[in-house]
Amino acid sequence: MDEKTEFLNDEREQKIIPELFEDTSWIYYDWIKDIDFTATRNYYVSCFSKSIDSNYMKNGYGECLYGYKNDRIVDLIGAIGIHTLTKNNYADTDLPDIIERPYISQVVTFDVLYDVEEAKAELQYLFSIIDMFELSDNAKKLFLQEILQYWILSVKDKEWKRERERRYVIFLYDDYEYLETDLDDIFLKVKTSLFITPDFIIGQNFSKGEIKQQLEAKRTALFRKEYLFCENCLMQDHDIVISKQPEKCPICGSRNIRMIYH
Repeated sequence: MDEKTEFLNDEREQKIIPELFEDTSWIYYDWIKDIDFTATRNYYVSCFSKSIDSNYMKNGYGECLYGYKNDRIVDLIGAIGIHTLTKNNYADTDLPDIIERPYISQVVTFDVLYDVEEAKAELQYLFSIIDMFELSDNAKKLFLQEILQYWILSVKDKEWKRERERRYVIFLYDDYEYLETDLDDIFLKVKTSLFITPDFIIGQNFSKGEIKQQLEAKRTALFRKEYLFCENCLMQDHDIVISKQPEKCPICGSRNIRMIYH
């Protein structure tokens, strides 16, 4: 479930970057002026934390944590759209007049910054890259505005620093067709396997038994090397070099762990 950007819980969401452009003393290019931050698309945001087991995050967002050691989230949360292709006059006569092809909607991901000076440094680097293009000043400005459409979501006030947020921004377009999605005034709901095969679970979860079965089926189908498995959080570590089995799970600290051999 992804939330519209205007309903995010930080009241200063999307305001910091525009505020930086109000003072141009740190901007060294004449073509960067009067930047328009008006949204040109519908944006939805999924927010995750890079902290493995944070009481601060549990207290704010819930006791059950779904964990992912590898960033496959971006492939699972994008809405599925349909491209409708129409045959042109030069196409093979055997082809149908209309062909429909699925695609995954655009998803941009980044770690949120909580330091204004660091944000300025990243923006200055972006400016320098755009300035290298053989474009008119107006074209450079328009290109920058397009990038800033999602860049304004990448910086928050330092009071949110403890969240260590990794953010996923989903772009949707009004005139595109999407499958298996449900839109309301606040949320974009997408059918996904994200929560049925996490890499580990911390806390009470009423679906833990079903998730365990799904993970066992996945491991049986994909993995042929030994790996460390935790019965408590369902963590499976295929990368650890085992000369001696660890005493406890590196994720949740449980001692209810075992090696799985094939």
